[in-house]
Formats: sequence, structure tokens, C-alpha cells
Amino acid sequence: MIPKKKYFHYPAVSNTLKILFLCFCITLLGASCNSGSKITVIGNEGPMGPIDWSNLDREKIVKTIHTTIEASHHLLRLRTSENPHIHDYHDLTAIMIQGMGRIHFADHSQKMKPGDMVYIPRGTYHWAENLDPEASEMYVIFTPAFDGKDRRFIDPSK
Repeated sequence: MIPKKKYFHYPAVSNTLKILFLCFCITLLGASCNSGSKITVIGNEGPMGPIDWSNLDREKIVKTIHTTIEASHHLLRLRTSENPHIHDYHDLTAIMIQGMGRIHFADHSQKMKPGDMVYIPRGTYHWAENLDPEASEMYVIFTPAFDGKDRRFIDPSK
């Protein structure tokens, strides 16, 4: 049985958030996020070094940007689709940076384009799918910080 949870999708982010997001992409990421680019992440002490998408042929690459006890920040690069799963102990917020994708839930799915944001509360059945000929890229925040273990895969046929 697939658990049903509340979920929120914000396809029309307010003008203020759109401006902040664009400033974030331009200033923090510094470069377009296409398959051959390098992303530079800039922290409060200056550049943290470029994010090099090595292993570009991998289906899914996650680069951790910053981690505290309260939250972890990641860049996700997806070429195909994730397997359906649930995070039992982590809330997830994701912003599409580059490409087109679809976020799937138990009872519906929603297309995502650059600038769209999705909030996925812990315990929500979901998976992301790339719809772009190139890899799609997202900025992802987990709360609390993601430990790499809280991913329970679900067989969608059950």
C-alpha cells in the first residue's frame, strides 16, 4: 500500500521569490547548469570551488554543498529517473535550476521547469524524472541534514 501524504507544489513562485532565485542562480552558481558546465558555489567566505560534474554518464549525481545539524544543501543532476521512495525522517525542498522534469507522487505528477519549487514532507511517496534531452539539475535542501540512509524504496506495483 502506498501511503498518501499531503504535498505542496509551487509552480508560480511569487515575484519576490523568482527574483531571489534568479539572483541565487546568477551569483551563487555563477554558470549555466548544462551538461558540460562547471558550477561555482560561493559561500560567505568566497568561492568554495567549482562543482565539476565528473562521471557525466552516471544517471544520478548528488554533490553536497553544505551541511549543518539542521539542514543539508545539495546539487542534484538527473539524466533519467529516480526509483520511487520515501524519506521517513527528512523533509525535502527542491528548486529546478536547469532542464525540465516531472515530480511524481502517489496519486499525481507535476511537470517542473527552471524556477519551480516543490516541498515534500517526510513520509511522502515520490520520485523525480528528467524530461529534458540533457540532464536536469536541482538545488535540494533536506531538513534535518540528510544522512544518505533515509531512503526507503517502494515497489509501485504494490
